[in-house]
Amino acid sequence: MRIVPYLCLSAAMLLLGSCAKDLSCYRDMIIGSWVEQSFDEQFVMTNLRDVYIFDRKNLVQILRIPEQDGRNRTIDTTAVHYEVYCKILSLFDFSAQQDYEVITFTDSTLRIRMTNNTIAYKKASSENANAKRIQNLWEMTHSSDPLVTPFRILFETNNTYRLFEYDNGDWEEKPDKAGAYAVFDTFLMTSGASCWDISFGGEEAEQYTSMNWQAVVSENGHAIQKTFDFTQPLPVEEDAEL
Repeated sequence: MRIVPYLCLSAAMLLLGSCAKDLSCYRDMIIGSWVEQSFDEQFVMTNLRDVYIFDRKNLVQILRIPEQDGRNRTIDTTAVHYEVYCKILSLFDFSAQQDYEVITFTDSTLRIRMTNNTIAYKKASSENANAKRIQNLWEMTHSSDPLVTPFRILFETNNTYRLFEYDNGDWEEKPDKAGAYAVFDTFLMTSGASCWDISFGGEEAEQYTSMNWQAVVSENGHAIQKTFDFTQPLPVEEDAEL
């Protein structure tokens, strides 16, 4: 009779081995925000990255920056249903269904194949500390683009931002350049048709006083790297009227 426990153990191991290949076993791990990192193993231009936000109700929000027509005030968001079964991730958009083969899936990495293309995503942490750190008034002090003049940008707590430009000796708000934003760890997405890799520095008394933006964008068929440096000119409450 001693053989019975070994048979049970072997059966359990077979089940675990099968489960390891079944994405539905990791259903809870897919909940959260995933930022696109590469397409066919190639770097994705920063302003072309998508963000997928999966919830527990089998709904996924797909965030993309809007067309660069200068008239958008929000980030383009599409909500569709999803399902996971075996190693297939399926998205349902009305009557259409798009299936993705899952190549790699961990608690922080997702690689999928769509037809002949491979796309890799990185999961944003649940803490997402930078989403709060950015909520302040920032002044651009240096840019790799000499045509960009200094500006100030105020990131509100309601995921909208206001932009100010220096004119006639004062900072003037530009309502036509305001919009929405979203932060996913080190990835900033804005409705101003731009996305950035961001970092913070200059920690003083638990406050970050400097911020850096970096992006690789396509201009005239060439990949161009852009950078912006920011500091905090004044606490928001002291500079509210600007």
